[in-house]
Amino acid sequence: MPENEAYSVLVVDDSPEQIRYISEILKPEGCRIYAATSCAAAFKILKQHLPNLIILDIVMPDMDGFELCKILKADERTVDIPVIFATAYHDSDYLGEGFAVGGCDYLIKPFIREELLERVKVRIRLSRKRIEIQRAYAELDKFCYTVSHDIRAPLYVIRQLTQLLADEVKDGDPQEAQKICQMILDKASQAANMTDGLHRFSKAFYQNIDRTEADVDQMFEEVFGELSMLEGDRKIEFEKEKLPKVIGDPLLIRLVIQNILSNAIKFTRNRKTAKITVKAENTAHHQSYIVTDNGIGFDEKYSEELFQIYHRLHTREEYEGDGIGLATVKRIMMRHGGKVDIESKPDKGTSVRLIFPLD
Repeated sequence: MPENEAYSVLVVDDSPEQIRYISEILKPEGCRIYAATSCAAAFKILKQHLPNLIILDIVMPDMDGFELCKILKADERTVDIPVIFATAYHDSDYLGEGFAVGGCDYLIKPFIREELLERVKVRIRLSRKRIEIQRAYAELDKFCYTVSHDIRAPLYVIRQLTQLLADEVKDGDPQEAQKICQMILDKASQAANMTDGLHRFSKAFYQNIDRTEADVDQMFEEVFGELSMLEGDRKIEFEKEKLPKVIGDPLLIRLVIQNILSNAIKFTRNRKTAKITVKAENTAHHQSYIVTDNGIGFDEKYSEELFQIYHRLHTREEYEGDGIGLATVKRIMMRHGGKVDIESKPDKGTSVRLIFPLD
């Protein structure tokens, strides 16, 4: 059930036996269980932990489940946590009250194992989708603001340079006009490169995910071969163990690999011998690919900022790039239900971990 982290469920029931039964069903699926035998105990837990789902008994000794749900849905910290009511009653009016106060589903006691498991899985999947949509909207807001700000700068310069060019042509100074033409070309190229990067980034947002078996080992071989051909006689040691395949979109995964290897090659240029290694690690729920280089590295306090669109730690004169690559990588990994982590130290190289879910 979990993808890139353990999912937690708060079970609120005055029967320890019921809590134990639910725990025995959900724990083997990777869920972390928080247990409360009263609403007061549930409030204490919620002050410390926000679960991904709440299974709530309606008949409780200190406060009924309907009242607790009302309070949770009025609190901005807990309003988005899905609540499944547990009840021994089949009455439609009774169940309807549960939906009216914010419940999203119900379970009839005594629980049927398969039904309980499937309803919890459905709600967790829906919760994941909701969180993903919220993140996407937040990224899109930031994306639109950044785009309008950063693309405006070269276009504004182009407009000024065009006016200068017109003046120089009018005054009959071809040499100065030629200089201005080159400056216009440079700024126009910068704007064009930015829009190309935006196109790649937008594909990471909106392109449909084609989940098939992706040959990651072959992709790393091919992409490194293509990129290293552009590096002339540079000495680059590329070590890669045999990498397992993964389920995902081959085109988008290849774009991730291209961005990561491109950075590794770029930021090792000041090394006499560049060293890039690729290895795989796997757990019960994840498949990871780790790309490590001996490049210039960076202070890890900037690691989160690097995943923001257009964020750079170096000028374009120092290292080429559009500041979109890592933002694209992060978005593609999120759309696969995975994530990307970076570890680095100044002048000590960088290690990028691509984490895919196996469930």
